[in-house]
Amino acid sequence: MLKKITLLCLLIVGLLATVSCDRFDKTTADSNNTDQVNEQIIELFTTIDNSFEALVNNDLTPIMVNFSDNYLNNGTTKANIESSFADIFNSVQEPIPVFTLVEGNGLNVIWKLEVTSAVTDELHVIGPIVETMQISGDGFLFYGNQEEAPDGDKVKLFVEIMTATWCGSCPYVEEAVHNYELANPTRFFYLEYHTQDGLTEDMENFNSLYGLTSPPAGIIQGETILEGDQSASYAGIIDSYKDRPAELELSNFIQVDNEAMFSATVDIENLTSTTFNSENLKLRWAFYEKVSASNNAHGEPCRNVVLTEGYLDISEADIDNTVTLNIDYPRDYSDVDDLGIVLWLQTANSTYDDTSYVHTWLNKEF
Repeated sequence: MLKKITLLCLLIVGLLATVSCDRFDKTTADSNNTDQVNEQIIELFTTIDNSFEALVNNDLTPIMVNFSDNYLNNGTTKANIESSFADIFNSVQEPIPVFTLVEGNGLNVIWKLEVTSAVTDELHVIGPIVETMQISGDGFLFYGNQEEAPDGDKVKLFVEIMTATWCGSCPYVEEAVHNYELANPTRFFYLEYHTQDGLTEDMENFNSLYGLTSPPAGIIQGETILEGDQSASYAGIIDSYKDRPAELELSNFIQVDNEAMFSATVDIENLTSTTFNSENLKLRWAFYEKVSASNNAHGEPCRNVVLTEGYLDISEADIDNTVTLNIDYPRDYSDVDDLGIVLWLQTANSTYDDTSYVHTWLNKEF
């Protein structure tokens, strides 16, 4: 049966994470004891997953008691979250929910909620969401990041890095961009292209565009190249792009059922008041693994690891139109539990210069 995947892109950086005081052993939660917090959070997510499965008449009260009344996450309030959950459970026939802790570190977690219809096989996904929790007695409440919604008229930020598991200084750069993503998940995305370690199958287009020779190296917004360990410089340079206006937008990503290859459509919209100059405009794409089983030279997991990448030349296409993609899947992609694809629009000049600007991106995880 055709599986329709609907992503609910909440304008948030975090949601869920917490349980009532009586759901843990009567030990006051201690944010300084990371091991204790991690253990309690695992128990918490199990409890919430069970609560989702046991919902009666789609009454979300057992779930929403875990949210602070003062919850705020990139403009999303407790009421917004409840409304989003209700929309799913009220529309899906015989919902089968799965609430997953994707990653946890102390009070910071990343979670995902998947709801599948037992009747139609339709799948709704919220997340992955980066979440911050607040200690409440001997448990936790979802609290958000206490920030208002980001400016929707500003450019989305993008970084590509060349790295390798054998590279001793690469983990510093990886850590710098990963921490930036945790702090700015709705506006920032990065990719790791791995060289000579077997993780990235194909990076021919990356190599031909940027001409980089050895890791670590990074390209910020397609324009600024940092070679060597300049990890301390990344955040400041990325921040320098924050106030640039958004010019293009990718939206309405729809995957078409096709076992032979990956097929999808996506809309491109010109957000400016003038005709957009599409000379050398490429719709670039990369299949990636969110968290690899391989570790870097410091023993930390490799993240956002590019498996294969490529591009579609849309310099002659009509902006404000729908683009169709037909892409070969990565080798052994079915063995990847956290496969994703990211699309981005870039003025990728045939001879690279510092005007090869990345205009926007759209991320889809499966």
